[in-house]
Amino acid sequence: MLYPIVFIIGFLLSGIWFSFHIYVSQKLKNTKKALMFSPLLTAIIPAIIIWLLMGDHPFHFEKLMDYKVLLIAAVTLVATCVIIMFRSRTKEAYKPTELMEMCIEAACMEIPQRAMMQTIVLWLLLKWNLNPLSCILINALIWCGDIIFQAVVIQKQVSAKKLLIEVISSFVFSIGIGYVFYTTRCIILSMALHSLERFVTNYYRMAAFSSPACR
Repeated sequence: MLYPIVFIIGFLLSGIWFSFHIYVSQKLKNTKKALMFSPLLTAIIPAIIIWLLMGDHPFHFEKLMDYKVLLIAAVTLVATCVIIMFRSRTKEAYKPTELMEMCIEAACMEIPQRAMMQTIVLWLLLKWNLNPLSCILINALIWCGDIIFQAVVIQKQVSAKKLLIEVISSFVFSIGIGYVFYTTRCIILSMALHSLERFVTNYYRMAAFSSPACR
């Protein structure tokens, strides 16, 4: 019975963070160089607080060469990219600098997703003597719930196919990379993987921008 309570608390906290993130993003919308760091800027303080409460830090490097961790990371990355590629390709093309900004923003998203939210969920589970490994699933469900909530309540008009693919890809990525982060306690690896996923799934648009037909 406590597991749903952990989910509800996490979902509410993610909603508070998302509202603050939207506010900060609006303030930074005219400063692109700062805007791509907005996920980090809005989540860094609560992340630091929760890690202080746990008496730990997310910068362990001891298990980065564990072949099981690297295999799970690779499989998750490939699976996520394949799922995302099912989405219909838009005609929008990106400049190389825009793609770089997207990759940096993706890396920064690991601060609220893993260093903050997954860790808060883990802390609650440990406080209530629940299975700590379930923080991976609960965190994945929280972010999928956020995607659905934003699409239905905020955007209102959204393609069901696009939303379904986004939820599935987010769930797969959160489960795989969530396990990697849980095992390694290294946010740097998670940030690198999220950035790489964004690069792989959007590189073709940069290539399209660079082709003569798009000039």
